[in-house]
Amino acid sequence: MSLRDRLKLDQDPIYLVDGTAFFFRGFYAFRDMSRSDGFPTNALYVVLRMVLKLLREEKPKYLAFFLDGPGPTFRHEAYDQYKAQRTAPPEALIQQLEPLKQVLRLLGVHVEVSAQGGEADDCIASLAARYKAERPVIIMGADKDFNQCLDERVVIWDPALKNEKLTTLDSFTHESGAGVAPEHWPDYQALIGDSSDNIPGVPGVGPKTAQKIMQDFPTLEAIHDHYDELPPKIKKKFDGHLDNIFLFRTLTRLRTDFCTELSLDDLSVDPAEWDKVLAFLRDYEFRSLPRELPPEAAQAAAEDNGGRSSAPGQSAQQAQLTQMSLFSAEVVDKPLPLREADEAWLLPNRDGTAVGLVLVDGAIRLGIGHEEIVWTGGIVALLEALAPARAVACPSLKELYATDDAWRTMPLDTCFDLSLAAYLLNPEERGYDWKRLKDQAGREAESPLHHEAHGLAALALHQALAAKLSAANLTDLLRTLEMPLVAVLVDMERRGIAIDAAAFKSFLNEVNADIERLSADIHTHAGGAFNIRSSQQLGELLFDTLGLKPKGKTPGGARSTANPVLEKLKGEHPVVQQVLDFRMLEKLRSTYLEP
Repeated sequence: MSLRDRLKLDQDPIYLVDGTAFFFRGFYAFRDMSRSDGFPTNALYVVLRMVLKLLREEKPKYLAFFLDGPGPTFRHEAYDQYKAQRTAPPEALIQQLEPLKQVLRLLGVHVEVSAQGGEADDCIASLAARYKAERPVIIMGADKDFNQCLDERVVIWDPALKNEKLTTLDSFTHESGAGVAPEHWPDYQALIGDSSDNIPGVPGVGPKTAQKIMQDFPTLEAIHDHYDELPPKIKKKFDGHLDNIFLFRTLTRLRTDFCTELSLDDLSVDPAEWDKVLAFLRDYEFRSLPRELPPEAAQAAAEDNGGRSSAPGQSAQQAQLTQMSLFSAEVVDKPLPLREADEAWLLPNRDGTAVGLVLVDGAIRLGIGHEEIVWTGGIVALLEALAPARAVACPSLKELYATDDAWRTMPLDTCFDLSLAAYLLNPEERGYDWKRLKDQAGREAESPLHHEAHGLAALALHQALAAKLSAANLTDLLRTLEMPLVAVLVDMERRGIAIDAAAFKSFLNEVNADIERLSADIHTHAGGAFNIRSSQQLGELLFDTLGLKPKGKTPGGARSTANPVLEKLKGEHPVVQQVLDFRMLEKLRSTYLEP
């Protein structure tokens, strides 16, 4: 269901995308993704996949993609330490920027690079403020500064998280409590600071303290004017900082007077140039992305398939399905020619040949050259026949080993596990079963495959994945670590382990009691309950409420609360050791004792 339907919107909304944020997130999510010539494609792939999904599922009529421009902004002029801790963007990221702009424009999406000394966020805030009276606005991003834009007609949506986050005015009010309204969010941020932008805030004032203050004094002006009415402990925190908070608010407040030249028509989604989009996907070797195309691209996709058009009378939807699996209509309706082979069949003069091997409903299917073979002999005879082969590619060595121990005699330096290779190249996929891999094989194949050609599909996928592994320097990892462990895993699953259930239950009770005790102690230090498992909330306690100095950052620039960082902080406050103990016990509970 589209977001418009979920929100029950009566008009087509305007989608405003914080492109810079998604671009950086994509870059750090898939660090080793590149084209076969080494050109980096990770950020490009992640953003393009998100945009294609947006076009396919949301069908937006108004959509704009915003990027930060080069050079300093008015915030740098106001405060020279603004974002001073950030390093220059990696060259591999910069290289992908122009291709990203190119393909977005081919998709009909308006791309806006911020100018006038502002940031992409300022443009988004300006357009949201200007057009929310005309139609609903959906801000796509994760920056907390967007909270100040929330309105009955403005929501914030982050679809790129594993669990999407949708923030409405109602949900924000419920989460933030009575003290902070969207229009006062910059005041709140000025008080607590923002480490990601190098904005100090007021030392010792964390989220809970700020919320408590703002329940009585909701703006910085009110705090300033009623300074003498603040509790003594709170007044002391503001000593020497009462004037700085107004500067910090300037840094956190989004401007609403930018991008004045952009009309609603400028934000309209234009018809995509699908033939050029497909050529782009081919040039950058994004073989999985054609299946992400919306239905209107189906005919262009089918026609782009090596010059083959869809079959006569084929619907656009059928054409799309044909392209998605790339099992062409030229061959899919014809019987698949199969040859049976038994012990008499060998691989004469085939040294250096690669073979695809797949178990299909208990039968063994082989792909060799352009031929699909059903093996009717025994496994030992087959292994002898495969001895001259350069490589034997199968969907899962683990599955082979589990069916018959004879497969273990096949030399590992000959084997190629397709599922493990796919995992190493893209570890965040939901699964690597043969159905998924076979679809990918159809997209990777140089010529059309019959939908029943399992062996040939494995062969085609092997050729593509082997090249990608080599380009990503992952071949050794597959061969020296991943595949040798397969037999170990199969043995472990067969044998299992024996446990003393009563002893485990007793230990679990002890651990749960210790977790409850530690949770209570940590919450006492925080002044109230919070989610100890949340890195963000824990960071607020350690670095904002308690004022500890951060000792490290995440790849995205946030303050790290990882265990190695906490080890460096152990002597600075007793809550640090309590958190480390909590994590150790929680790991025992969730990973070992309860399972």
